[in-house]
Amino acid sequence: MGITRQKNAIEQVFEDSPQHLTAEEVFFKVRETTPNISLATIYRHLNTMADRGELTRLTFPDGKCRFDKCANLWTGHAYCQRCRQVFDLDPASLKMEPQVSADPHFQISGCEVILKGLCSNCQAQGEEPLET
Repeated sequence: MGITRQKNAIEQVFEDSPQHLTAEEVFFKVRETTPNISLATIYRHLNTMADRGELTRLTFPDGKCRFDKCANLWTGHAYCQRCRQVFDLDPASLKMEPQVSADPHFQISGCEVILKGLCSNCQAQGEEPLET
């Protein structure tokens, strides 16, 4: 299988999924249509796509690296400390004009915000966070 077909299969997974996927999750989804692809190939493609700005590489408090098809400079996510689900923040809530106090001419190229807490489902079940 050619590199283009492998990459297309990975891109299709992100088009079909609103979730923020780990490499392992992408691997299992791609294997449904491309059974001979390896996990190493998935990692290689995901990292290349992230380096090129086609995906955003995100690391959450559970230590897992997830990938997001949103490649905005200002990204924000809410992370449930119980079920570990990840939610996108409304981009309008991230509008700000930060200043670097030690260097007022610092040119900012992006920002990642991660809010931690409990999602509404975990709150409704009376769950406590697994981690802080």
